[in-house]
Amino acid sequence: MDKRLQHQWVEKTILALNGLLPENVEFKDWQVYERMLLSALVCEQWITELSITTEVAGSLLARIALYLKEAKANYQQSEALYLKSLMIDETTLNEDAVARDLNNLAVLYKAQSRYAEAEPLYLRSLEIWETVLGKNHSIVAISLDNLAVFYHTQGRYAEAESLYLRSLTICETNLSKDHPDVVINLNNLAELYRTQGRYIEAIPIYQKNIAIQETIFGKNHPDVAISLNNLALLHCTQRKYAEAEPLYIRSLAIRENVLSQNHPYLAQSLNNLAVLYSAQGKNIEAERLYKRCLAINEDALGKDHPDVANNLNNLAELYRTQGKYIEAELLYIKSLATLEKALGAEHSLTKQVKENYELLLAAKISKTGWRNVIRNLVGYFVN
Repeated sequence: MDKRLQHQWVEKTILALNGLLPENVEFKDWQVYERMLLSALVCEQWITELSITTEVAGSLLARIALYLKEAKANYQQSEALYLKSLMIDETTLNEDAVARDLNNLAVLYKAQSRYAEAEPLYLRSLEIWETVLGKNHSIVAISLDNLAVFYHTQGRYAEAESLYLRSLTICETNLSKDHPDVVINLNNLAELYRTQGRYIEAIPIYQKNIAIQETIFGKNHPDVAISLNNLALLHCTQRKYAEAEPLYIRSLAIRENVLSQNHPYLAQSLNNLAVLYSAQGKNIEAERLYKRCLAINEDALGKDHPDVANNLNNLAELYRTQGKYIEAELLYIKSLATLEKALGAEHSLTKQVKENYELLLAAKISKTGWRNVIRNLVGYFVN
């Protein structure tokens, strides 16, 4: 086939496929994306081989990248598609699409704890949208919320709260109070309050969000699972285990039903339920869940990810409380090495794991010390 005709044929195919795929990559549309995924990936090959740089091509790549990230946690392939989309959108001078690509790529890097790479993308994306759309646009609010989540993750709470509140003000001005974007913003703000121990402020936000989400999306939506998980976390922090357990179990059931079996969100639910069981002394159930969680995160995120280190720490804590010091020590050492490399020695999680490891060492010394005392006493009386 003549190369010019091939170009035209491929561009028409991309246009048709782009038209078949829903514009917003939401949970309710995942089945459509899954059915079209193979065709979309074939189009991606054509886009690369023929150097196609149309806005439609960039849009298709960005949508598929988002689906691969959200539904399948396929971060490597998602990143490759985002980068191709970004290159195309920069070529076509589509500033709105460039900002979208930068924002989505930043969110992806945050999920992988690639913080140094993520922050400048968040900031550049926000700057473009504020310039193109104005500072009070609802898309600017989403960008502010994403940047706030990023700062929250890093423990930069004052910066995060300021951005959350600014984002919420924009959303509530432009959208209805039960709009999904408002609900997401409120949920993230409640998470910040939970992290800071501001439980009285957080609980009613969680409860309101769950009711709104169930009404809008139905009871088995992934966003409902997030809110259930977060409210359960708060109850767990207050040692209200009877209230937390059914929320965790329901959140886990939703995620097992709608997500791939190696998705980090599924691992998160497993880890949190394991923490609850460990606190209740249900050690066998806790160990099983920790190990399953660890296997998922190692597969999805890689062995050097902070979430994997956190899983190792939690399993080590379970072993330490059971007196299984040899098994625990190996896990603490691996966890600390990963966290010091990924987050630094001064990060709160690194410090917490170090404290846990020091407790283990103290317990070992204490146990060894008593053995030596007994051994010396026995030797004295025998002599």
